[in-house]
Amino acid sequence: MLVADDHAVVREGLKRILGDALDMEVVAEAATGEEALERLASEQVDVLLMDLSMPGPGAFELLQQCQETYPKLRVLVISVQPEAMYAVRALKGGAAGYVSKDRSPEELAWAIRRVHAGGRYVSEALAERLVFNDGELDRQPHESLSNREYQVLRLLGEGRRVMEIAAELGVSPKTVSTYRTRILEKLGAESTADLIRYAISNNLVS
Repeated sequence: MLVADDHAVVREGLKRILGDALDMEVVAEAATGEEALERLASEQVDVLLMDLSMPGPGAFELLQQCQETYPKLRVLVISVQPEAMYAVRALKGGAAGYVSKDRSPEELAWAIRRVHAGGRYVSEALAERLVFNDGELDRQPHESLSNREYQVLRLLGEGRRVMEIAAELGVSPKTVSTYRTRILEKLGAESTADLIRYAISNNLVS
């Protein structure tokens, strides 16, 4: 496995948890999206255990690159973000599963084994919602946003300024403003205040 997370203490914790499993081995770790791609190119990896929030290419861009370059690689997203915010997008983007960081070590190990065997993993609660909606969650206006637009919407919803968002995403303020304009159009909103209210009312911010 390759463990990719920008927090050293999280990587160390995951390695210790997984080190107790006789059928698993962490062969590499990465703190950024670029490092993850470098490790994948130099190591034999079966499962990539990745966080959603790392410096470098966005999580969904990284998922796409993995899917295109390493089609046999199984990706399990482990994130502090609630499932309702990102799980379905991650699965559609190529991930084989999504685990919240508040799950038990036993459940994490089970999820890894499941995706390695070719299956998929989501929590029982999300699986039930997907089943009763024919594989889709209820379509909301924000579902029409691209992954990057959705990311910007959530950050705006948290009250972040354009300059802050640009720095976090590694893009120019002008690019963020362009995303903001597209989001306003797609959601039929008129101002950033409208976007903040939308994000809060739809539980898109933690």
